[in-house]
Amino acid sequence: MRGLVASLDGEELEFELLNPHPLADALPGVFQEAWLDEQLRYAGGDPFAPRFLSAFDSSLAPIVATLDNVDAYFDPQTTPDDFLAWLGEWVAVTADDTWTADRRRTFVAQAAEIYRLRGTAEGLRRHVQIHTGGEVEVAENGSSAWSTTADGELPGSPEPIVLVTVRVDDPTTIDAAKLDALVRAAKPAHLLHRIEIAQGDARSARKRARGATEPDTEATT
Repeated sequence: MRGLVASLDGEELEFELLNPHPLADALPGVFQEAWLDEQLRYAGGDPFAPRFLSAFDSSLAPIVATLDNVDAYFDPQTTPDDFLAWLGEWVAVTADDTWTADRRRTFVAQAAEIYRLRGTAEGLRRHVQIHTGGEVEVAENGSSAWSTTADGELPGSPEPIVLVTVRVDDPTTIDAAKLDALVRAAKPAHLLHRIEIAQGDARSARKRARGATEPDTEATT
C-alpha cells in the first residue's frame, strides 16, 4: 500500500506500507521450492505467484498495522483525532469542539478520575479547570473545630455555599452560562454556588468568601 505523508517542513514524502507477514512466506515449502526453480529458469526474475499474492499483502498491510498498534487507539494521548470522540463515549464525556486537541485529550484521559472525585471540591476544581483552561480555586464555607470553652462560636456559616473562582487572561472568553450549568451539574445538589471570573492576580477566593470584593472581578450566578 502506497501513500503520501507530509513531513514537518511541508514536503510530501512517499511511503509504502508493507505486510510484516507476507502470505507467500506462510505457504508450504513445496510452493516456495517451485518458485525458486522458476526464478532460476527465468534468470532471476520474480516468480508469478509471489507477485500475485503481493496484491493481497497490500490489502492486509493497513489491517495488520492497525492490530499491531491497537493499544494506541485506546490511549487518549495517542489515539487519532477522529477516534477520540468515540473513545470519549466510553466514559460518557463529550469534549467541546472549540477546545484545542491537547485539552480534548486531557479531558477524556481524566474523565474517569473526575467521576471518582465527583461531589468533592477537588473533583469540581479539576472539572472546571479542564473546561476553562484557567486557574481554578474552590472555596467551601463548611469547616470543623474544637474548643475547651463551652458555647463557643461555630465555624463556617449556616448557609451551605461553594465559591468557584476562575482566573483567566481574558474573562470575555468564558461562557458564563455554560460554566454555571457545568458547576450546577458537578456540585452536590444541596449546595448553593457562586461563580467569579477574575482577570490577572485576583485575591484569594477564601477572602472573597468572607465578604471581600474586587473591582476587576466579574460575578455570575
